[in-house]
Amino acid sequence: MKELIYLEVAACSLSTWPSDVRAFAPNLEILNVNYNFLQNLDGIQDLVRLRKLSCVGAKLGEGSRGVMRGLKGLSSLEEVDLR
Repeated sequence: MKELIYLEVAACSLSTWPSDVRAFAPNLEILNVNYNFLQNLDGIQDLVRLRKLSCVGAKLGEGSRGVMRGLKGLSSLEEVDLR
């Protein structure tokens, strides 16, 4: 799955993000985690090629602190939707 560039896991009742996501999808560019129950965005900070993140209705539990920590260092990020 190293060629995977688009991943949609919307409405899958996710509450945590796998810590090894970069190992199975190092080239991920677009990620849709809409309508899940994530507490924060930790785990995506290793996706250095991520350009677009959609996290609509995700009910992030830690608020802005958990969001900013997860986005830190994503220099390729162009678009974030956190409605």
